[in-house]
Amino acid sequence: MSGALILVVITATAVGGVSAAFVNGLNAPTCKERGETVRSILKSENIEILKLGCFRGIATFERFMHGTDPDAPRHAYRITFNSDSVAFEPVKDVASCKEGSVPDATRKTVEQHCVTSTQKMLSNSPTLKR
Repeated sequence: MSGALILVVITATAVGGVSAAFVNGLNAPTCKERGETVRSILKSENIEILKLGCFRGIATFERFMHGTDPDAPRHAYRITFNSDSVAFEPVKDVASCKEGSVPDATRKTVEQHCVTSTQKMLSNSPTLKR
C-alpha cells in the first residue's frame, strides 16, 4: 500500500473501551522516535497499549491535542492492519463496528480494532498530484 506513515496508538480505557490517537505525515525516523516517546509516557501512566506503531495509510486526521475535554465528541472507526499498512473505516459506533468485523478465518492475515477517538477523519483517499 502506498501512502504516508501514520503513527497509530490504540489503548484500553479505564471503563473497558478502546481509544485511538493518530499522527499523520511523519517520516520513518520521526515516527519511530515519537512512537517510542508515546510508549514510554503511556507505560509510566500504567495505560494498557493494545497497538502502537508506524503504518502506511492514506487517511488523515485532525491534529492530536493533549488534554482533550472528556466530554468531547468521539468518532468511531474500524481500523484494519495488514502487514505494514493500515486502513480506517468510519462506523456509526463500536457495536456496529464489531458486527462488520472480519470473519475468524481472515484474522490470520489481518488484525482489526473497533475504537473511538476524539480525532475526526479529514480524508480517506489518496491525494491527487497535479
